[in-house]
Amino acid sequence: MYRYADGAIYQLKRYTDSHGKAGTEELNTVCPTHSVTILASTKFSYCGCTISDGKLNIVFNPNYLGTNVNDALYEVAKVISEAPQPQGAPKLSFAARHSIATDYEPNIGEVLEKARKALQNPKLEFDPDFEGLGAMLKSGKDVRDDWERNLGSFAVKYFESFVDTLQREKFGDDEMLREGFEEGVPKGVVKLRLVEKMSGYNAILVEDGVCIMQV
Repeated sequence: MYRYADGAIYQLKRYTDSHGKAGTEELNTVCPTHSVTILASTKFSYCGCTISDGKLNIVFNPNYLGTNVNDALYEVAKVISEAPQPQGAPKLSFAARHSIATDYEPNIGEVLEKARKALQNPKLEFDPDFEGLGAMLKSGKDVRDDWERNLGSFAVKYFESFVDTLQREKFGDDEMLREGFEEGVPKGVVKLRLVEKMSGYNAILVEDGVCIMQV
């Protein structure tokens, strides 16, 4: 059993190194007992991990005790993200919030500045509506299983496509195009919205003074 504990320490360090302080706080939130246990179960082919009753469980298949011990907590980040949340917890999973913090927030500023420059509007804002996206993806059918880990980067790519269109259509050089955008989108907001069904893959709409990138 020592080998399982030793392997768990290695994987937990790997998790905290890659997820930082926020990851450690999330682990303590979903495992408030601050306990790690070792259980036998046929749920896994060799070994794995679960969270229940506020505890982190190292689980081994009784027919393969001692096999692949270093991989028991390999999926710990996924397990933490899917663990039961306490009352009042954020609506988005930790995996989704981590993606936003690491992939969206550090990169969207440059994209936004390009859009502001093309439209000559320093007050333009992007609204990714992450909670709305998360709700649609969580309840959707045939959704790719890695959407939470990629939510932030996907949002950046959609806003990058918006900027590419502005540059391709030369909004920065055409005052009439800029004035038309300002008249149609007086709120100066570009929002990302996911719908269950639509004709084609994506579209641009204007609703209530907001430019909506509908996917």
